[in-house]
Amino acid sequence: MKLIALSPIHIGCGEIYNGLSFIREMNKISVFETDRLLKTLGPKTALKSGEWISENVDIIEKLNEEKKKYANTKKQNEIKQRLQKQRRSFTLKSFLEKQGIPLNQIKDACIYTIACKARIYNDCEIYPFIKQINKPYIPGSEIKGAIRNALLYCYGCDHKEIQDFLKHAFQRMLDETIKIDKKTYTYAEILKEVKNKQKPSYKLKNKLVKRVSNIEKELQQSVFYIKPKDAKYDIMKFLQIGDSVLLDPEEVLAVSYAEPFNISRRFRIFYEYLIPNTEISLTEFKLETSIGKNEDVMSEKLEKMQCGKKQQGLIKDLNAILEACHRFSQDLIEEEIRFFEQHKQKGIISQLEEIASQNTPKNPVIRIGKDEGYLSITVGLGIKKLMPALYEDVLIHATKNKSYDSSHGGPLPKSRKLIVWEGREVTGGWMQLMADRQTAKNIQTTPSSKTNADLLKLQKKFKVRKLK
Repeated sequence: MKLIALSPIHIGCGEIYNGLSFIREMNKISVFETDRLLKTLGPKTALKSGEWISENVDIIEKLNEEKKKYANTKKQNEIKQRLQKQRRSFTLKSFLEKQGIPLNQIKDACIYTIACKARIYNDCEIYPFIKQINKPYIPGSEIKGAIRNALLYCYGCDHKEIQDFLKHAFQRMLDETIKIDKKTYTYAEILKEVKNKQKPSYKLKNKLVKRVSNIEKELQQSVFYIKPKDAKYDIMKFLQIGDSVLLDPEEVLAVSYAEPFNISRRFRIFYEYLIPNTEISLTEFKLETSIGKNEDVMSEKLEKMQCGKKQQGLIKDLNAILEACHRFSQDLIEEEIRFFEQHKQKGIISQLEEIASQNTPKNPVIRIGKDEGYLSITVGLGIKKLMPALYEDVLIHATKNKSYDSSHGGPLPKSRKLIVWEGREVTGGWMQLMADRQTAKNIQTTPSSKTNADLLKLQKKFKVRKLK
């Protein structure tokens, strides 16, 4: 199989690039590796940079303390402006200009340069795309997670016992008691305390979120586990999905920002995004063949493991798995279109309709990464479709933020995250799974580097261009 990006996609790695990690020039940013940069600068300049960083950090910390001291006063605004000015000058570009060092003098420390699809400043923070040896890739776990959610959705829609399970599980939860700060609550009382509140108690909210999360775990186990509470007997282990091949960041990545839509406070978060229309080969996508050479042998093996017929149906063949992805994404896109129709966002609707037109049973659309959204990664879409009262009265209030039912401006999710891409707003995270006709022999797995010698071998193995 291969993947085709239908929109900008971000998969994070837990890191953040700040103004000391990159330099913006015109419509591009160049990312630098700290150790290589210090080596390129030389010992004297590297020492100066350390002193300069320490000095700036001290100033920023003092201004932050001063801002707290003068909270809710006119002087606080003055301090905020000084703090903002200090942060804007605390960048790698500022240091180089101060030392009279031209950018081309440190080009050997640059690990890659990529385009900017929106305006960006040198003091921004950027969330990088996941990489190995500085090469981006799509983790197989991301694809498998999306498929798992699609299978769970379809199974829940098709089997009434799953719907009954959820109804009873939520009813039991509401009757349960829990002690918080020496006071005993039922979950029904917690729900009443937090729903439709401008300033809900987040301590109570978090308890509710955790309890609902446990119900979802129970649901997943009842569907996917052959033996209760034993991950070794998860039938999804029969589906093997490898990481993608490694990619050239300069060809497939660009920087832009996302903003929350339909909330009063707009703010920008900058990410490295996979560029739309990028094609990526997966290293593996198959049902485990070691258990048998044909479907009959596989079914026999599953029966010996006491796997039920309905569970067997989930993973009987790849076509059934792809069909589930198609079905889930079709309903998800329809729900997204309904939301944006309410807000008269014609551009987003047009984008979603185009994505929907490419969603087929054999080549389904899936949603992965940072922009999946609440309905993509929870049982929310299924409950909203099949049990709307349960969704509105309970589920939407088991979220971390403020929540309102339809009579108070809800239900959730009432906001979305939109990406500004080349001057227009788009939704992110959409990919299409397609059969890859190329010979699988040329596809290698992603590396785990140990030594410099190993890295050289891996670079040849993956045909990675040597860094200049």
